[in-house]
Amino acid sequence: KGMVIIGLPGAGKTYALSQSAKRHAHDLHNLCLEENPDWSRAVVPVLADLKLYEGNLWSLIERTLPLDLPLQELTDSFTARIYLDSFNEMPRKFLEDGSYEADFRRFLQRVGSAFVAIGSRTTDGLTAFDLPVFSLDEIDLAYVKDALSQTGVHLAGRFAAELERLFQKPFYFQLLASGQIQLPKEPRPRDLYDAYFSQLS
Repeated sequence: KGMVIIGLPGAGKTYALSQSAKRHAHDLHNLCLEENPDWSRAVVPVLADLKLYEGNLWSLIERTLPLDLPLQELTDSFTARIYLDSFNEMPRKFLEDGSYEADFRRFLQRVGSAFVAIGSRTTDGLTAFDLPVFSLDEIDLAYVKDALSQTGVHLAGRFAAELERLFQKPFYFQLLASGQIQLPKEPRPRDLYDAYFSQLS
């Protein structure tokens, strides 16, 4: 039915949700290009930002869709995966008065079998929905070392342990894995920060 992804700022919640939606969108695109597509295999991803929530989750998501594709038709006809980002950044009035809770319950019931993933910094306000919670804290060290080796980065010297801890954080790891930054073969922590800040304006 769904899940909640929690993590501190920069842990990679938005990245995880958007990447999952991107993968499904890519698969859907390829399916649409087939000569005789098997629509039973179609998975339609929908990504919405809860910072834009105005008291009606169904309406928020429909605003992200084409005008000629109602959400009800989408969920009735296809397998849908709905990604809701930034729960903790919803307008404060809805969190404080709790009005969102009844709206979310109606939404979860109305979407039926659609999978719903919610990203938030904490589980505050989400425990009532009885969804499994997954925490994005740090990436397995063995995986980090293998990924670094594949990019030609070798951690050595007195800063190796500190850099390993940094790259276990999804924010820093995805900067390197996505090719957004380039590092020397035996980097220091300042090389990582310099590479990142040099891109900002």
